[in-house]
Amino acid sequence: MPSQTALQSGTKTQLARAENGSELIVETEKLFDRMNELYRRIESRAYEFFEERGYEIGHDTEDWFRAESEFLLQIPVEIRESDTTIMALAEMPGFDEKEITVNLKTHHLLITARMEGSAEDKSDEPVSREQNSKVVFYSFTLPCAVEADRAKAIFKDGLLEISMPKRVADEAKAVEGKIE
Repeated sequence: MPSQTALQSGTKTQLARAENGSELIVETEKLFDRMNELYRRIESRAYEFFEERGYEIGHDTEDWFRAESEFLLQIPVEIRESDTTIMALAEMPGFDEKEITVNLKTHHLLITARMEGSAEDKSDEPVSREQNSKVVFYSFTLPCAVEADRAKAIFKDGLLEISMPKRVADEAKAVEGKIE
């Protein structure tokens, strides 16, 4: 069952489960809208690099990755697995818990966040508000099914810790015969 939460600093927070399909559809649409807007911004910035180079072809991948690095922030994420739990640890220094969203499905973890640049960020070149913001988009396919409605998240001192209990397989298995 899909889950989502905004985290509270230093406290354990039960991931809130969407109670009806309409909430989930609205959240999914918002995510797609944000991703489309991010894609458009990266695309526009990559084209600006192309223009700056005098429309020289052959550098499209370089331009794209350069533009992407201006908008997307790479965060280190460690996944640990025990017999009963999958744990995700994401280093997110500088983020506020209100800027972080965790979406969890049975087999998939998605961490998104958006950090707006501060007024203290000064450079020689004028930078638009969009270029000054950093976005985290971390998507991970889990190695096994988890119980999303029992997952918990803690955000404290720049570290996001998500504990996801593994789903237990049905214990009621048919036994066809006993071998002696």
